Amino acid sequence: MFAMTARSSFGRCLSWLPVVALACLIFGGVGCGGEETPPPEETIGPKKPPQDPDQPLTDTYKLQVVGNTSVALEQGKQLTLQVLYTKNGQGFGGQTVYFAPKGAYADSRLSMYQVTTDAYGFAETVLVAGKMITSFSIEASAEKDGPVSWAVSVYQTPEPPPPPTPTLEGNYTVTSDFNIKTDFSGSSLAQVLNVLDKMSDDPQDPGQFVVDTVLSKVDNQVVSALATVLKPTLYQEVNKLLASVAPQLVADLMKLSQDVSTIARHFELTSVMSSPTAQLADKPMLVDHKLTKIAWTLNGVRDEYAFSKPAVAQDVMLTLGNDGDMTVAEHSFKIQYGVFLLAAINNLVLPQIDSSAYDIESLLTSRINCGKVATTMNNTVGAGGEALWKMACDTGLKAVALLIEDEIAKLDNGDSILTLTGTGKLRDMDNDTKLDSLNNGVWIGDIAIDKCIAPLAGAGNTFWGKLSTATP
Repeated sequence: MFAMTARSSFGRCLSWLPVVALACLIFGGVGCGGEETPPPEETIGPKKPPQDPDQPLTDTYKLQVVGNTSVALEQGKQLTLQVLYTKNGQGFGGQTVYFAPKGAYADSRLSMYQVTTDAYGFAETVLVAGKMITSFSIEASAEKDGPVSWAVSVYQTPEPPPPPTPTLEGNYTVTSDFNIKTDFSGSSLAQVLNVLDKMSDDPQDPGQFVVDTVLSKVDNQVVSALATVLKPTLYQEVNKLLASVAPQLVADLMKLSQDVSTIARHFELTSVMSSPTAQLADKPMLVDHKLTKIAWTLNGVRDEYAFSKPAVAQDVMLTLGNDGDMTVAEHSFKIQYGVFLLAAINNLVLPQIDSSAYDIESLLTSRINCGKVATTMNNTVGAGGEALWKMACDTGLKAVALLIEDEIAKLDNGDSILTLTGTGKLRDMDNDTKLDSLNNGVWIGDIAIDKCIAPLAGAGNTFWGKLSTATP
């Protein structure tokens, strides 16, 4: 019975199965009992913890160039190359970065080839460009990334633009020193020096000089003949006299001769080179060269004279070369050398021997007492009388002085000609494009004095100058 009932019930269930299945399909898989169908289970294995969306799965490293990767560098110049090394986007400090040139880098170099990154991840080296014109690359690499690189080209240093051409304009005051090596042979100046030497160049001087001078002015033949016989005695007696009344006479006469010889050979000229309009220095320039002053210095004392009528050489050519090298073309001046020399003797030489002396005669008469010389000679000869001897002495000293002055004056009978050619430096010292300084000047040439032509050569014949606002 039970079995039959069970079968009946099972049969009834089977009879409903198609209807239930259809209902399940219609309602989208809802269980027949009204419950949702569970999802399939995951693959068997350990479960993973939940993932933090802000945390990368692995560390990332990056090396990158800071700035341009193409570099053009002038010969000999420097440039800092910099990289940034990061870990997970943050600066990675304390890490080694390697820098290396690649290719034809020639004589270019790096200051450092292995650098440790700083706390912010930066590392840098300095590229020093060499002299070779070339192209190459620089690579940088780190342990976790790289290499990165720069493309480098070294180019030639451009030529600087030419400086503006300076100009010559205005008045240039020039100072010239002259040191003449000559004995003035053939000129009247040589005769002057000879006369001065004869006053003190004999062991029997100054007595011999004084006696001979006095006797040359005695117009009594008998007395003159007698005195000539007694010359040796007269030399001795007059020397004794002069030794007592003028003990420095020989030394003074020697100094006079030496000092005249010195100033005749060593003198200074002040001149002005004038360019009224601006002239470009890259072409020959013409100036008027005018002598304005002459000066002597003796024992530290200077004596200067202005030319009453300046000597002028016109259209003197100046040529400027490299680095301010200047050439002054040959030009000449006519000067009254004798007039200035005699003035220097009277105003510079004689006062240093005797402060009261103003010419040769005043020096001689201050040293040689003709009254006492006359007494000595009259007593020695025993004839003529003191008046005759004194007059002869006075006349003789005056004649010696006049002879010296006349011989110096003869220097101007024919024009004394100073001929010069120069080299030196002419520069723009304050960079205002105007030439303003003359330096390292050297003169060559000669000076024709009377019949003597004395060459100007060697050290001592120099000049220098500068642009002046003074009127020449």
